Amino acid sequence: MKAAFIKRFSGIVLVVCSSYSSLLFAQAPDIKQLLSKVSDAVSQSNYHGRLTYEHSGRLEVIEISHAVSQGFEHERVVYLNGPDHQIYKKGRTASCASLGSRLLGGSVIDSEGLNPSGQVQLNDAYDYKMMGEERVAGKLSWILQFVPKDEHRHGLILAVDQHSFLPTKILTISGGRKVLERLHFVSLDTDLKFESAQFEGFDKSELPVGNNVSCSGLQSVVSASVWQPSWIPSGFILSSYQFSEKDGHMETYTDGLAAFSIFSKPTAESNFALLAGLHAGGVKKGATVVVVGAMPESKPVVQVSVLGEIPQQTANRILASVKPK
Repeated sequence: MKAAFIKRFSGIVLVVCSSYSSLLFAQAPDIKQLLSKVSDAVSQSNYHGRLTYEHSGRLEVIEISHAVSQGFEHERVVYLNGPDHQIYKKGRTASCASLGSRLLGGSVIDSEGLNPSGQVQLNDAYDYKMMGEERVAGKLSWILQFVPKDEHRHGLILAVDQHSFLPTKILTISGGRKVLERLHFVSLDTDLKFESAQFEGFDKSELPVGNNVSCSGLQSVVSASVWQPSWIPSGFILSSYQFSEKDGHMETYTDGLAAFSIFSKPTAESNFALLAGLHAGGVKKGATVVVVGAMPESKPVVQVSVLGEIPQQTANRILASVKPK
C-alpha cells in the first residue's frame, strides 16, 4: 500500500488522550531511534494484516500483504468491502529508502530552492513525544503524538508495534481537532516468509511500490517541470519527479510525514470552466484534498492540480503560486 501504506502515516495530531498519559513507562525507546526503526520496518519487513480505514463517513476494510524477495518489495492490497478492487505493486529496492523515509528516520537533508535554511529535517515541522502504550490488534504498541508547528499540515497519533516496529494505528486530525481519517489494524502477522511467486499475476495492473532515489546521498530530486510553485510550506522537500504523456509533469513534496503532489499538463480550453469550479470547492477524501486550476494565458491551456494530505487552504496557496519556470 505507503507507497499508499507509508503515505497513510502522513499527517499529525493535536488531540491528547488522557488515557495515554497514564501509561507512560520507563523503558520507552528514544523517539528518533524508534522512528528510524519504523522507517526501515515498513519497507524491509514481511507482514500480512487486515485494517479498517475510516474517512469522510465511510468505512473500508483492507487486507495488505508486503514481502521483500531478492531485495525487492512486493505489495498486495485487497479491498474487502464495497466494489471488488485489488492492487499489486512491486519494484522498489527495499534497502533504498525514499527521501520521505529518510526524513522520518531522522536524516537532515540538503535542500535547494524554496527552503530558506538550505536543510530539512522532521523536527523543523513537528513537535513529537511519547504518550504511552496500548494494545492494538493484540500487540502492545507505543503511542506517539506529532504536533505541527504551523497551520500547513495535520496532526497525527501513531501506534507502533513494540516487536516489529510496524505502525498499528494512525489517527490524522485537523487543526480544529476533527478526526479526518483513522487507520486501525485488527490483525497483523509479522516475521512471515513469502515467495515472490505468491504475488506475481495477482492483478493485471502492476505499479511500482515507490520511486527509487539514489542510495548514495541525501540530495533532493531535480525537477524538469516547466511549472513551478513559488511557495511551499517550510519543512517540505521535493522528493520525486515524473513525466508521462498521459499525466504530464508530477512533482511530489514531503516533510517525512505529510506529502503533496503538483500535476501540470495541457488541457482543452473547453475544460477551463470545469477546472475553475473544482478549484473553488476542492475535493476531499479523509485527510487528502485535491484542488484544480488552469493557466488560461498558456497556449494550450495548462491544467494545474495539487493533491495531498494537507489543509485545503494550504493546497490553494500552493496552487496559486504555480508559475512558468
